Amino acid sequence: MPKLEELYKAKGFTDADLELLKPLLTDQRYRSVVEETLQNLETEATLFKTENERWDAWHKGDGQKLMNDMEREKLEAIERAASLEARLKEAEKSGFSPRREDPAPNPNPATPATPAFDAKKLGLVTMDDAKRFLEAEGQAIAQAADIIEEYRILSGGKSLFDYEYRTQDGRTLRGMEAIRAEKTDPNISLKQFAAKKFDFEGKRNAIAEKQRLAAEEAIRADERAKFVQQYGQPGQGPMMPSKEPFIPRPREGTTGHPWERGSASEQRAQRIERAMKTQIQAVN
Repeated sequence: MPKLEELYKAKGFTDADLELLKPLLTDQRYRSVVEETLQNLETEATLFKTENERWDAWHKGDGQKLMNDMEREKLEAIERAASLEARLKEAEKSGFSPRREDPAPNPNPATPATPAFDAKKLGLVTMDDAKRFLEAEGQAIAQAADIIEEYRILSGGKSLFDYEYRTQDGRTLRGMEAIRAEKTDPNISLKQFAAKKFDFEGKRNAIAEKQRLAAEEAIRADERAKFVQQYGQPGQGPMMPSKEPFIPRPREGTTGHPWERGSASEQRAQRIERAMKTQIQAVN
């Protein structure tokens, strides 16, 4: 693109004129606006020139060929018309009278049936389509909510938003957006993909097994508590005869317990004797 000064000189401006215009020519804002406008004009001129050359090439090539074909078809039509006119004259000479008038119109023409309105042919959305779209949207929202809640329950309270996926174009997506981008198999639903990816079934089985063991342990603990409460403290247990009393049983041939045999003086003498034996054994 030529400079502004060259354009002004080409239009007849002298050096003195350019000196007067120097404040404007040195103003970068004014100069950038003018140069941008000139650049746009030059670009448009180039486009017009290119388009003109393309149309000129088409006219000299395909356009001229099309005109020649149309001219040839015109001559052939003239020749056919002349031939048909000659044949008609020969037919008239032979006694055939050509039809000079068009046949009378049918007084009761059949009214063509108006085609039924078909929104599908016009590419319009019907109420049935809208209902299906709304149902599919609601189902998708419900599935997303189920996936998020099941992930939280089976992952110990973690949020699905913490899950990240990096796409092939370098974007990092999180949560449900990441799951939707990662699922590429059109034959499975988003819920099936998430269940397989995060092993929902395995985690559910593990939680169920843990709950079963905890329930069994709770039953055992409850039974142990009941047993201890009932039999652990003799004073709280039911009344029943002792099978192994701690007191010595009476020898055969005797009746009653040791403290029930003999008189009071005999029992006192026996206690003194036992005490002396114990003292002698301790001294020795």
